Amino acid sequence: MPFAFGPKFMKAIFLLLLVFNTFVSFSQNISSRLIKYPDNNLTIYGSIDNGDILFLYGIAGDENTGTSPLIIKMHSNGDVLWAKIYTGFINTLIRSACLNETNGVTLIGNSVNSSDDDIIILKLTDEGNIEWSKTYGGNDHERGFKIIQLDDNSYIASGSTRSIGSGEEDSFVMRIDAFGNQIWDRTLGGTYRDNAFDVIYSNDNTLVFTGAQSSFGSGGYDFGLGKMDLSGNLLFLKAIGSHLFSISRLRKIVFRKS
Repeated sequence: MPFAFGPKFMKAIFLLLLVFNTFVSFSQNISSRLIKYPDNNLTIYGSIDNGDILFLYGIAGDENTGTSPLIIKMHSNGDVLWAKIYTGFINTLIRSACLNETNGVTLIGNSVNSSDDDIIILKLTDEGNIEWSKTYGGNDHERGFKIIQLDDNSYIASGSTRSIGSGEEDSFVMRIDAFGNQIWDRTLGGTYRDNAFDVIYSNDNTLVFTGAQSSFGSGGYDFGLGKMDLSGNLLFLKAIGSHLFSISRLRKIVFRKS
């Protein structure tokens, strides 16, 4: 069940948001990961802009000792509409979020501090109520890095898996329906460690994903860039780099529609 904050705590949240807005406005190079409210150990990982509404997402707690998802909804004028900690989810790291058809948000991340971490996806309504939550994984470690919603309200999620695939860790991409039921999943990789950090839906009706590739390329970690159709069929997968950039990691796709 989510925990809602009282007026005193909301004031503290507002002060945190002022710091957040300052960082965003004046120092784009400062990661939102650094923004904390020490007495309650809150960490903001990112934000979603929906016109006059802004959602902030992150965690409450310490990554090393246990965390719960945190969502803050605020108006563009600075008024905090609500803020909730989802205490039913412990040892959970939230990595990404997207808007959904209810004007709420859908979160992706993974469990931590366990022997078989799973991908966790949590769908919230406009008021922050849990519509559904699902876990995905096997008997080893999985991580969820990015989630996007398509026009039919299904989702594409990207991450990594050690439970299935070809090597130590493989890139993982899956499609789920609007209720979290899995439609298909794909693993991509070789002998070593590969990840899919980001995925977008491009204007040619395909999926473009990126991450770190150590199974292919010039050695170490190279830039990994791949493309697949909406049925999960791989169109291409490339590793870009050289021995001089052996730990290169491409984490974010910037795509301009024509």
